[in-house]
Amino acid sequence: MRYSRAVGRYVLFRPLRVAMAVMLEAGFVFAGMGAAANTGTPVTFLGYVLAGAVLVAGSNVCLYAFAVWSVRSQLPIGEEWATGFGAEKMLEETAGRRSQTAYSVFTRMTVRDGAVFLHRRTSRSPYVLPVELVPADAQQLLSARLSQRE
Repeated sequence: MRYSRAVGRYVLFRPLRVAMAVMLEAGFVFAGMGAAANTGTPVTFLGYVLAGAVLVAGSNVCLYAFAVWSVRSQLPIGEEWATGFGAEKMLEETAGRRSQTAYSVFTRMTVRDGAVFLHRRTSRSPYVLPVELVPADAQQLLSARLSQRE
């Protein structure tokens, strides 16, 4: 649960997402200023500002809820996971799947809010694992492998 909320916060507070929210609200403010100038009533301006705030807040709540829901659906409660860290590859194993990923796929690692974010070279979306599956010694190994690649 903590892991899914960490992913939700990561998605919600990406710099581009925050900038888009600010620009959307600024658009509503400017539209409200124009409408208030044409009609001469400050109530119109306030309506536009409030509509923008509701739209920005509502879209962020929906985005956060979707991120949390998608992570929880991928990691059902009670499912057992295992990870292993070799010289060149990382192993991830569940009851129905086993995968190996080379360290060369990743550019950097970030640990935040109970999750380990491994940023990929070929994608904007990170590979995310609960921090419990990547103990401190494995984090040091990953950091060392990723710093060798730079």
